[in-house]
Amino acid sequence: MMQRPHPDTGRPLWEMLEQERQHLLPLPAKPYDTRDVVVRIINPTGRVCYQANEYPVGGHVGDRVHVCVGLGRIEICDRHGKRLCEHEHLPDGAGIKLAHPDASSHRSRYNVDELIERLAEWGESAAEFARALRKERRCAGPQLVCLLNLQLEWSLDDIVGAMEHAARYRCHDAAAVARILTARYRPRQLQEVIAESTRRRIQEVMKDHPIRQRPIGSYASLTRGDCFTPAASEENDG
Repeated sequence: MMQRPHPDTGRPLWEMLEQERQHLLPLPAKPYDTRDVVVRIINPTGRVCYQANEYPVGGHVGDRVHVCVGLGRIEICDRHGKRLCEHEHLPDGAGIKLAHPDASSHRSRYNVDELIERLAEWGESAAEFARALRKERRCAGPQLVCLLNLQLEWSLDDIVGAMEHAARYRCHDAAAVARILTARYRPRQLQEVIAESTRRRIQEVMKDHPIRQRPIGSYASLTRGDCFTPAASEENDG
């Protein structure tokens, strides 16, 4: 086969291979990660659902996680990429609910206080909306879970904006928030989910080290080749 000529150059394939061999790079130390990645929300029982099966997770209810699906294993990581747990990949559509390794972590009812705490992490507007919903609804748990599940399709900024819009009309209802999102905003893709998580992580890490914008006058020195000094910039701005 290597004696066969190349269809474009007419040269033997073995000759071209020998010429290019020195430029070939070695394979990576670890194989490429070709697993499928999906985003899920930890439900009130402390599990995530994938293909009709439920896998226990050691995280907080309402947290967004990444489920990495391989041939025989499923790995669940938090939004920062930290590994939380790993399970055997159950047959798709089997409807199996795996038990928690730690019996004390089992949840069978809606913990409304915990759900409100998760929503409060989105900001004061989301916290006020959740508290008002709890006050007005007899069974607030399912509604709060629906709000948390909106993270799968919409950005947090858009969800909070829809909450504020609904609150102006005293409509504290998860279905109303979903309708506002559909009418006013655009669903996001997985790449946008990862980008938003990274942006929020950077903001959290850098909150004690704010980045200050340079004065506009400082950029003029780049065209002149002058050395920028804060005093000179202040005089130019003045």
